[in-house]
Amino acid sequence: MINPEVSDQTNAKKPVESTASHNLVSEAYSSSTPRTDGSIANADKETAISKDGQLLFGSFDHLYGAKTATGTVGKPGEGSSGTGGGSMIKESSMALNKNVQTAEAPIVAPNKVDKNINPSGVDQSTVGDCFFEAALASLASSPKGQEKIKDMIKTNKDGSFTVTFPGDKANPVTVTQKDLAANTSNSQVADSGNWAKIIETGFLKYDHAEQYGHGLNALQSEGIPNLGNIAYSDKALHLLTGQDVSTDAIGFTNIDNREITLGNTSQENIKNAIENSLKSGEPITATTTAGFEKYLGANSSGPLESSHVFSVTGYDAKTGMVTVRNPWGSNEGTALAKVGITKDGIKTLPDGQLEMSLNTFTSHFNSINFAGQNPYLNDAENIGKDALHQLGDGGKFGKDLFTGNFGKLGGDLWNFAKGDWQTTSDILYGITDSGERAVKTVLSDAWDTGSSLVKGAVHDGEEVVHDLNPLNW
Repeated sequence: MINPEVSDQTNAKKPVESTASHNLVSEAYSSSTPRTDGSIANADKETAISKDGQLLFGSFDHLYGAKTATGTVGKPGEGSSGTGGGSMIKESSMALNKNVQTAEAPIVAPNKVDKNINPSGVDQSTVGDCFFEAALASLASSPKGQEKIKDMIKTNKDGSFTVTFPGDKANPVTVTQKDLAANTSNSQVADSGNWAKIIETGFLKYDHAEQYGHGLNALQSEGIPNLGNIAYSDKALHLLTGQDVSTDAIGFTNIDNREITLGNTSQENIKNAIENSLKSGEPITATTTAGFEKYLGANSSGPLESSHVFSVTGYDAKTGMVTVRNPWGSNEGTALAKVGITKDGIKTLPDGQLEMSLNTFTSHFNSINFAGQNPYLNDAENIGKDALHQLGDGGKFGKDLFTGNFGKLGGDLWNFAKGDWQTTSDILYGITDSGERAVKTVLSDAWDTGSSLVKGAVHDGEEVVHDLNPLNW
């Protein structure tokens, strides 16, 4: 799940450096290479805005050679002189803040929230939230999803943002510039799109991930709370869309979405579901398994990153080719790192995209999640479709038998037997999937009730302490 491109990981890519204070001058020039990810330190593109929202200058070109109380600011790569003293930056044609030296540069300026939303703005970093990032990128791949994303972000007067997830509108999250600074400086959030930076940071706060985890939420794996509510694909898709989410098993055993299921559905059902979801603009994610699971009946991930979630962004009905995207924004550190190569039928495209046939897709992915589908109705439909297909094969076998068409008899009998197994497998998955969902619902409700009681007791205790200690000793 974690991107091996980033620091502390195998095949690490050095993260962009920044200062903890995000002082305007030191932020812009502490590194010899200016940022190119659209943040405020991009010397040629951004408008600097002070903490109180005052316009400072239209480009960092205005800073070159300017003097501050601590020295002269040089161009990127030149460093800054330590002469001390000197005049403050002189006023140009724009209004300048009198205290430029200590002004905090916003990581995402209020007027720099991207209007151009697309999957390439999502780049997972050191946090193991591929389930969320893949869902977000898939949502960004359709006009319908792009509108949902725009509606999630509200810009506040103080330079902060309010993120409201459609799946939990009652609990909006405030994302401050301090939050953005903390998460980008330590490479927890490295999305190239500003909109994605805001939403992923909002998710980390919402899910109590990384430094936002306290109490039981401090027990984490790859930065995600072990007992967190949003830790798998179906929950992430629901949070981002507010819709029901169904999961189709591709491998016979499926350990995903905190479920262990047996049985799967047919390739034809997978194809139809992908086509329908893409046409309606609904996001789709697909999951690979850990290596050991192939010995339990799951599909092998092959050259794909194992235990990872990908966005499903395209299907060509004429060629039967499926396009997926790695939320890392590349496939570095895997057997598919180089753009243009083809391995095991999988072709590497730019921006972390991969193209493969439907057969290859259903051989290496183990499950697929669709937003906008009721899981119980979806399971019933899969059973019905495969049962009808089986009846058709049975009819062909009967016709061959009675007409003496023995040349086709064996093949149609085999197809009927396969159809019988497929229908049985559909039924088995429907039973285990529905049963697990029912159990999870009961456990989730019990957890929510217990959490509310604990939070209420803590709140009441704090009030008692406050009443007994009015002077806050």
